[in-house]
Amino acid sequence: MSKKSINILDKDYIHWVKELSSRYRKSQIKAAVKVNSEMLRYYWELGRDIVTKQAENKYGSNFYGTLSTDLKKAIPNAEGLSPSNIRYSKRFFQLYGPVLENLQQVAEKSQSLLERLESTLFSVPWGHHMLLIDKCSDAPQKALFFARQTVENGWSR
Repeated sequence: MSKKSINILDKDYIHWVKELSSRYRKSQIKAAVKVNSEMLRYYWELGRDIVTKQAENKYGSNFYGTLSTDLKKAIPNAEGLSPSNIRYSKRFFQLYGPVLENLQQVAEKSQSLLERLESTLFSVPWGHHMLLIDKCSDAPQKALFFARQTVENGWSR
């Protein structure tokens, strides 16, 4: 029994297939954005933990290599846990943390501003953040400007 492909020339059917394909691609993009956002939150929290625990001082000079190795053992299929990425997580938190902290102190008046800022930060791809960290490590407002522009204009690296 051979399989024959169905060749439907009905315009409604062809339009429907195109519409389904488009919806599928949009769903894939939404899923990727959601995964990116959650990974950025993970990196943010990892950076925050490293800073608040003063992990480098507490665990020694090879802290990043050791943590990377231990995380890879604990989560074998995980990606993004290299020593370099873990360092970037710390720098990510250090770059934007003070800005968010200042906004949280006046949160009653600017809750929507804080939410928009967090939404922006967690919408920008990690590779963009790494570039911003490298280029704007001492200028969080400048980094935020470029992060906002990336989201608003769909900039690529």
